[in-house]
Formats: sequence, structure tokens, C-alpha cells
Amino acid sequence: MEEIIVGSAAFFDGISTFEPKTIDKLSFVDSTRNGWWRYVVTKNGVKHYKWQRHTLTEYVNKLAHCTDCKRVTTLLVPAFASEVKGSLTDSQYITAIEPAINRLCERHAWGKTVYQAYVANGTLTLTEEQRATAYALYEAARRNDKQE
Repeated sequence: MEEIIVGSAAFFDGISTFEPKTIDKLSFVDSTRNGWWRYVVTKNGVKHYKWQRHTLTEYVNKLAHCTDCKRVTTLLVPAFASEVKGSLTDSQYITAIEPAINRLCERHAWGKTVYQAYVANGTLTLTEEQRATAYALYEAARRNDKQE
């Protein structure tokens, strides 16, 4: 399988003011040394994540108790969903990931906004207005990071 773009670039790439610290790419593997996931940062600012392939239920159960919000937002990436949702419809997938999404911290409020848009739309798509709203939250969190 090819790597899929995850993280903020999966949602905000193409917005003129979007400047990610890194580009995050994910691929699935049969196994990793530490069981679930690992990543390697390359010199050109690209993180290559390797996640062990699991079922959607296993991911949701694991991520519903995860404190790493970046991993949780991966569930929102449509290309990730395509890989793990099996025969579920978009609407069924959206319902299935809710327990993990509820774990998102304030810094990742943009992810909750994306999720709420998916619920409203019934699909894993955003309108430009919804995307702009999520991006405004993302930018506000990054500004706060720089001030601290």
C-alpha cells in the first residue's frame, strides 16, 4: 500500500497560510517492533508512520484510551477510513469512531469540528466553510503554542 497523508496536511493542504511543521505519512505493515505503531522522521521534514494493520474496532478501542491526539485525528482522514472501514458506510464509520474522537484535547479541537461536520454531512467530506472553521481552530491552537 502507498503511504497516505495524515495529520493536519490531510485536511489543510492547499490553504495559502497553511505551513505544517512536518508532513505526516502513514503506511500499514503486518507487524512493528513495539506492536501498534512507530515512526521515523526523515531529514526533509516528513514523518513516516508505520501502523500495524488492525480492524476498525481494534483501532477505535485502542485510540479511545490514547492520550496522543495526533493518533486519534488519523481516524478522521478519509484515506485512512477507506483502508479500515471494510463494508461500513461512511455514516456507520462516523458513528464507530465517536468514542475515540471524544478523547481529543483542546489543542485538537479542530478535529472535533471535522468530526461534527462529518456527522452533519453523513459523509467523510467537508464543505469549504467547514474546512475554514476547522482551520481557524487549528491556527489558533498553533498561535497559542508559539506564545507559550
